[in-house]
Amino acid sequence: MGEQNSTKNIDTNKGLQKRLFWFFMMYQFRPKYRWFRIIVLLCATISTIAWDVFVPYQFKNLVDFITPLSTPISGTIWADVFTIFIAMVAGYLVGLVCEILLTNMVYLSTPLIMRDLENDAFRKLQSFSYDFYANSFVGSLVAQLRRYGDAYLNLEVEITENILRLGVKVIAVGTAIYVFSPSAFLPVIIWAITFIAAISYLLNRKMTHDRRHSLLDSKVTATLADSVSNFLTVKVFGRENDEFDAFKDINHRKTRSMQYGWAWSSATFTVQHTLNVIIQIMVLYFALTLWSKGEMSLGTVVFLQMLLANISKSLVDIGNTMKNVFRALAKAEEMFELMELKPDLLDPKRPQKSKISKGKIVFDDLTFKYGEGHDVFSHFDLTIKAGQRVGLVGHSGAGKSSFVKLLLRFMDPQSGEIKIDGQAIHKITQKSLREAISYVPQEPTLFHRSLWDNIAYGAPNASEAAIKKVIRDSYLTELIERLPNGVQTMVGERGVKLSGGERQRVAIARAMLKKSPILILDEATSSLDSTSEIYIQKAFATLMKGRTTIVIAHRLSTIAGLDRILVLDDGKIVEDGTHSDLVKKRGGHYAKLYKNQRDGMLIDD
Repeated sequence: MGEQNSTKNIDTNKGLQKRLFWFFMMYQFRPKYRWFRIIVLLCATISTIAWDVFVPYQFKNLVDFITPLSTPISGTIWADVFTIFIAMVAGYLVGLVCEILLTNMVYLSTPLIMRDLENDAFRKLQSFSYDFYANSFVGSLVAQLRRYGDAYLNLEVEITENILRLGVKVIAVGTAIYVFSPSAFLPVIIWAITFIAAISYLLNRKMTHDRRHSLLDSKVTATLADSVSNFLTVKVFGRENDEFDAFKDINHRKTRSMQYGWAWSSATFTVQHTLNVIIQIMVLYFALTLWSKGEMSLGTVVFLQMLLANISKSLVDIGNTMKNVFRALAKAEEMFELMELKPDLLDPKRPQKSKISKGKIVFDDLTFKYGEGHDVFSHFDLTIKAGQRVGLVGHSGAGKSSFVKLLLRFMDPQSGEIKIDGQAIHKITQKSLREAISYVPQEPTLFHRSLWDNIAYGAPNASEAAIKKVIRDSYLTELIERLPNGVQTMVGERGVKLSGGERQRVAIARAMLKKSPILILDEATSSLDSTSEIYIQKAFATLMKGRTTIVIAHRLSTIAGLDRILVLDDGKIVEDGTHSDLVKKRGGHYAKLYKNQRDGMLIDD
């Protein structure tokens, strides 16, 4: 069923490659590259005419001039022959100069265009929402971006070296054939049209399989990345064979699509060379027949045969060129689809300047649901005073995570709004909003960079003294002393070299360093042992001063000292008060949660 769906998707997206092709063509003529590309076009045109038409024409003149002559050649005749020779040399030299200039222009401009295409694609990926990444394979996105720039490079080579030159050759050679042998012009035109029509049909069939191969190649990359990045889970559960079977299946489907594509390539090759041999034999016989009747000079016979051989070779090459063009477009198609996709969360066209300074948070008549599901929040109202420390508790599905995602504007409500310091968050940029919030997630991930870089990520301009202070305050000193390169130790992909508790302490240090009026701790101590938690709680006491703090916790001991605790149930605040007040309520939600917790952790029903 998946194969059928992907095929249907391929058939309905044929127009995508046309848009992608013209996008690439227009992209290279942007102002910063325009003169590079104009020079490339002119040089390709001039060199093609010089080498493929002008020089063969001089050979024609030479053959026609010397054929009736007998040796030795007199000085006067030699002067005329030498003039033709000089013209041929001039044609070669003009073509050579243009080729050298063309090559240098391509070498200068193509890397710049590839760089900007990849930069645009990376910027586009950054514009997508939390939900986009939650529903995407990261490994596949990486592969798509890398193929995007490579696809342009492949297309650039084929366009400049083959398609452009073929267009010039067809016009120049067609004109020459018409001028020197009008009777040969019609058969050649009919042959060319037949050739192009046949090859276009075959390549269109091959293109379908190239698209499918590209899609399946992304799936292979995604499957591989997903399995390898979760290697520990695979080994713990002994699922190596299952992972191998899943990879083998998708890899087999990719291989089959490649075989089908190559089968159509073989058919294209056969048709190309068969038609090429047919036209060569026909035109040669036609030219020799006219020569035998005295209606065509020997030089013209040679000239026509040289032109035909040249254009025949180009038409054969164009089959391979179009295969490469379609393959390049197929490689870039997935990324281009994302480039055309409009992000579901946009900044306002005229954003207000952020006025967030104190951190007063207001949820005003807010309603939110995921897709077509039931409401997570319905006409939800809440006010958190600036500097207030608030705990959020409740069983899974109560709305705690959605509360945080809405506050960070990872998603927007269906109605109502969130205000911070009286300013609606959807009226400012997402960047300025998140600059005002320090966030420590439940499962922090780190960059495969040094420990120092990871700590300083939230405040890259922080002083060395400030970074060393948060290292002490988050109790990372002992860890750093154990590491082989200290604070410059690379932590591995996603921080795999550190334990879960150590990664959380790095994330906490990062939040400490970022000076923002709002702090969100999402289960920030869930992976810490009891001793580390005691130290971190002391650090939090300092960190929370002067900040509006929201703490999501399953471990109730972490929120006992907060100013206010909100108990959520099915998207509603069912209790609101301090720890001591809520514990005293017999039969209350919080009291039950507190009583039923095990080892300090909440237990879901």
